[in-house]
Amino acid sequence: MKKLEEGKVERVESEFAYVRPTDPKLCKKCALSALCAMNSSQQIKMLNLVGAKEGDVVRFDVNIDELNIRFVKFLTFSLFMMLVGIFGGYLLGEKIGFQKELLSLLGGGLFLFFVYLVYKKFENKEEKIPKIVEIEKEE
Repeated sequence: MKKLEEGKVERVESEFAYVRPTDPKLCKKCALSALCAMNSSQQIKMLNLVGAKEGDVVRFDVNIDELNIRFVKFLTFSLFMMLVGIFGGYLLGEKIGFQKELLSLLGGGLFLFFVYLVYKKFENKEEKIPKIVEIEKEE
């Protein structure tokens, strides 16, 4: 579900703006609040696509469903690769007559490190950051 939220720009740094949501209590109800860019000052770092200035009331885009789907895909892929590494290490240890448990541990860790490298190579940081999409007109 794509939803536009409202907030006030607290400060601007190059192409980013720090926005305080109008109702930060709503963030506590969000399932992804622990992974959010929200910091202790209750400001969210966002891409400032519309050139908002300090004090502007803005609407920003938060695509919760897309974030949830990407998170589940990442966890599933990580778990699968770790299991492949564990079983591969075990089978290799059995075949060469070396400590199966040690090779299982090393295989699982190696494959998790592989997942990390793949994630870093293909991640799009701009995709994860909320975007300011419009400035509210003052009347």
